Amino acid sequence: MRRARARREEKSVLDFVLANANSLRSTLGASDQRKLDEYLFTVRDIEKRIEAAERAGATGPAVQPPFSKPGDSVPENFFEHARLMFDLMAAAFQADLARVCTFMIGPEGSNRNYREIGITDSHHGLTHHLGDAAKIVKITQMNRMHATEFAYFLGKLAAMNEGGSSVLDNSMVVYGGGLSDGNRHDHHDLPVLLAGSAGGTFRSGRHLRYAKETPLTNLYIAMLDRLGVNIEKLEDSTGQLGHLSGI
Repeated sequence: MRRARARREEKSVLDFVLANANSLRSTLGASDQRKLDEYLFTVRDIEKRIEAAERAGATGPAVQPPFSKPGDSVPENFFEHARLMFDLMAAAFQADLARVCTFMIGPEGSNRNYREIGITDSHHGLTHHLGDAAKIVKITQMNRMHATEFAYFLGKLAAMNEGGSSVLDNSMVVYGGGLSDGNRHDHHDLPVLLAGSAGGTFRSGRHLRYAKETPLTNLYIAMLDRLGVNIEKLEDSTGQLGHLSGI
């Protein structure tokens, strides 16, 4: 609501906090002043990109169901949308404005195509490839594109210094999907990536395999434990996922 009001008044969100920001800046050393300036620049850059997307959405063609974009402020270009969302989350973590964020890059049933990488076929249609090698190549390219954008987000967090470590070091970031094989709608043996080390309590840089039928909720219980939330049961969990600390 505040951003909408600022847009109507043709002002930046930063205009509302500029006096406080300048007051804070006068109390900081040179290094922290640079960090503050970098953060404010990031906020303004994100704001401009959102405004550009809103203008484009207001004048662009109507979207078609199903799985159309959720609103006029969502950029049509996948890369612009993904990076805008990742930059927003990174800025929120950097300033400790949010502790938990979620972002669905794309629903499994999405009919979206990715002309940005030269693929005009729908994502959902390609997942039902029936062994067609050409379709498998295309869905692989889509998956690689998603993973590359996720790597961009991790790089942003890793570059943010936080008390001698990085924001990524002090975070837990889960990446994956609800299906391991879209062609068969198989939801077993999900490929899940856990990035960050939760303040040193997770050991990263490994590929771990678990017994078949290990519930994904076992991972969530382990993550909640690092947050100080101690629970014994979550949906179909059978206990806390082991070997994450490397002990």
